[in-house]
Amino acid sequence: MTVRFLGAALAGAAYILAASAAGAGEDAVATLLRQQTQAFSDASLHGDTAAINGFVDDAVFFSDGSGGVQGNPDAGDAISALVKHRTEAFFAARRRGDVAALRDVLDDAALITSEDGVVTGPREMPHDGVSSPVTIREWALHHLGDVAVASFIGERVVEEGGLPFADRFRAVDTWVRRGASWKLLASQAIPLVSDPPATPVHADDLDDCVGSYSGPLGIVTIARAGDTITSSLGGAKPVTLAEESPDVFFVPGVPRGRRIFERDAAGHVTAYVSRTAGGDVVFVKDADSRGPASAPISPPGGVSSTLTPTDVVVHHTADAGVVSFVDVRVTTMPGGAVLTARFRSTETWIKRGAAWKMLASQTLNLWPDPPAVTLAPDVLSGYVGTYTLGPGKTLAISQSGAGLAWSAGERHHVPLQAETRDIFFTPGAWRTRIVFQRDAGGRVTACAIRRDGRDLVLSRVA
Repeated sequence: MTVRFLGAALAGAAYILAASAAGAGEDAVATLLRQQTQAFSDASLHGDTAAINGFVDDAVFFSDGSGGVQGNPDAGDAISALVKHRTEAFFAARRRGDVAALRDVLDDAALITSEDGVVTGPREMPHDGVSSPVTIREWALHHLGDVAVASFIGERVVEEGGLPFADRFRAVDTWVRRGASWKLLASQAIPLVSDPPATPVHADDLDDCVGSYSGPLGIVTIARAGDTITSSLGGAKPVTLAEESPDVFFVPGVPRGRRIFERDAAGHVTAYVSRTAGGDVVFVKDADSRGPASAPISPPGGVSSTLTPTDVVVHHTADAGVVSFVDVRVTTMPGGAVLTARFRSTETWIKRGAAWKMLASQTLNLWPDPPAVTLAPDVLSGYVGTYTLGPGKTLAISQSGAGLAWSAGERHHVPLQAETRDIFFTPGAWRTRIVFQRDAGGRVTACAIRRDGRDLVLSRVA
């Protein structure tokens, strides 16, 4: 069973819906759903399969943040076709900014969570700036009485600053029947992330990384493997690393995490950083290390974790409930280092006899900003210039204090901070990086706006 906190990150919650409290019975149901949400978190954290299975319905949809879905619902009947048509109407109304059409589709207590983790209600639904219709793929739906849950992949083009970005997301939606009409009660979308393009690596750079590194979880061994390198923690099976940018690597199939090699002023590799949604784990390179540790070393004991639902919001009727919340996972490592990861989740619960069972769960990993590094002014000035995708589609990079800023279309002087040399980010915009590209002589010739692992490459204007 896939548990909800595995996988993929919160820009903020703009809308908070209080639990309905028309009577003592509804208060009791809201309290019960909060308690079951906490109990399910505990069971997920400890891998308690029996407890997990005790909470979930036989027809459950599980989406763990990576974009995959567990569950095999029937999607072939008339209700499925009707709800799919309503889903298409919802996206079309958002694209047009058609308030009347949105009100026809949305329930009065709808909770809509975007790919950025922002929660809105029906009165706050903005025009979404999408420049193309949404194409729905992999549609699946099941319905039980007056409740239906749909899962699908959406594809569209989104414009930002006049620049077009391909957008793919996984959505899990909850619909309720109100009289003769189906209304959207809850929706959560998560971005589908691709591996970033791998770049060729110079052999000398790879050799600089080889060695053993000591950290709070044991010994990491970095070894050559043909034209790339591998990483192994505590003698475990080596994992192949691919280079995204000089000294910045990723594990294929795990596109948001990063493995970063740090260098001293003389250019020698001194540390290996594993960057995850919870923060950085730093491993220091052993002196004169050039190969694997003399013997496999198991990670030390003493690692402990807690998983706590926060910002819990419950909306329910007599036999259906939706719970929106942020799970906070705190992991304490040997030596006292703490990693804190946050996950935005939406769950649908239905009443089965006297029990409430989970019918759907969708989780989004909320990535924090990475630590910013300071680059010398002359390095920053090397990025300044105009980059173009074609007529009328340009990005201007300027120097701004200790960092950079970008301007495009209607957006001006958006701050950029350096994550590493050649990779920059805008605080709070965790899905996007700007990666500068160089020619063989080291001159910056282009920049790639990397959104969810997919590149929009703009050439530098001479």
